[in-house]
Amino acid sequence: MRWQPEIVRQLVSRYNYQLKFVIDRKEDLGEVEEYLTHIPGVMPSRVLLMPQAIDAEIMHQKATWIEPFCTAKGYAYCPRMQLVWYGNKRRT
Repeated sequence: MRWQPEIVRQLVSRYNYQLKFVIDRKEDLGEVEEYLTHIPGVMPSRVLLMPQAIDAEIMHQKATWIEPFCTAKGYAYCPRMQLVWYGNKRRT
């Protein structure tokens, strides 16, 4: 049910958009690239990659390979700054 590229193509063609992907493993980067082949015309600057992490240390570790990938592809890297600022807890 989550794989709906025809719907995403319609939304991208009609609206201002950002496509955000949460990245856990290096293999996820290839999956993002594969997914984007089904959505022609997506502007790289509107693709955002965010590391899956529960603390700032893990986020920074993943940033070492996600950020260079983003730079090479023209994607935006989105750090989860709430982990840096507040740690892994909900704000009330």
